[in-house]
Amino acid sequence: MTPTIAGGGAGTAGRAPLIVGSLAHAANDAYAGFLPALLPVYYLHLGLDEAALAFLVAIFAISASLPGPLLGLLADRVGARTVAAFSVALSALLMSPRAMAPQPAYLFALTAAAELGSAAIHPSGSLLVRRGRVTPERAVALFSAAGMLGYAAGPVLPGAARAQSGSLLPVVLAAPGLLAALAILALLPREKKPAPAKGAPAPRFENSLIAGRVGLLTLAAAFAFLPATAMLNGLPLLLVERHNLDRPSRCWAARSASIRWRPRWAASASGCWPRGCRAGLCLRRSWSAAFRFRSRCCSRCRAGSRSPSCCPWPGCWAMPPRR
Repeated sequence: MTPTIAGGGAGTAGRAPLIVGSLAHAANDAYAGFLPALLPVYYLHLGLDEAALAFLVAIFAISASLPGPLLGLLADRVGARTVAAFSVALSALLMSPRAMAPQPAYLFALTAAAELGSAAIHPSGSLLVRRGRVTPERAVALFSAAGMLGYAAGPVLPGAARAQSGSLLPVVLAAPGLLAALAILALLPREKKPAPAKGAPAPRFENSLIAGRVGLLTLAAAFAFLPATAMLNGLPLLLVERHNLDRPSRCWAARSASIRWRPRWAASASGCWPRGCRAGLCLRRSWSAAFRFRSRCCSRCRAGSRSPSCCPWPGCWAMPPRR
């Protein structure tokens, strides 16, 4: 049976809330850090222009911050442990498919929904880490530092995982977040809410969360976060432009986007892609043939051949050519 502690935190859980909560925060913010590294892939393979990518970044920033007060209220009522575990699992399940360059409609929807996990982990995680024996100030500081470390490591992870996992990339990327969510549920004690006093008014929704000072501070933080987010996410696109990586044809971009959701139609032979978009799909082959073809294509792309007939796998054109 899962142990319980009082909702205010009795300090009987040792350092487990701080360690587990900080690791979960690092995993969640690592998923948020995927976006800067994937923007060039969306530009090259999905045909999204600068305005569409800027709108995607705006959705990312606003969805990750504005719902914070409401989700903090949810953590107070449901429990910080439950909300923190759900937020990390939500980020893992919805952010990982973005690395496979889905169709634009799915991409925008996934970004808007997945960032709710980031908005929920900050209030719930802050409550969670303060329940150990570490002082609340130090606990929140370490919790915030872990999130920044995860965000810094996020842009590197999709490329490193893609080189090792192939078609299992979403599963590999989602695994750390799901493990962190399970660790929160398995290792941290369950909150026990104190019984309400007799005659006390029932809890109700606080309008100040939206129209009061808290809502105003949240809106200000969201707009203050936008310039830094635009700068960080604009650098990869600037590098792509300076290195003269041309965008593939519109037909190729559409077909590449559709294949991301249909792995059974992976490329199978070197003579398939140069035929153009007459059928829109390639011949069905086994995964082993697709993997062998991918290895040859990736080596060609990295050698400097960046033709639409070279490689159907996302990210190859974003690699620097071998010298």
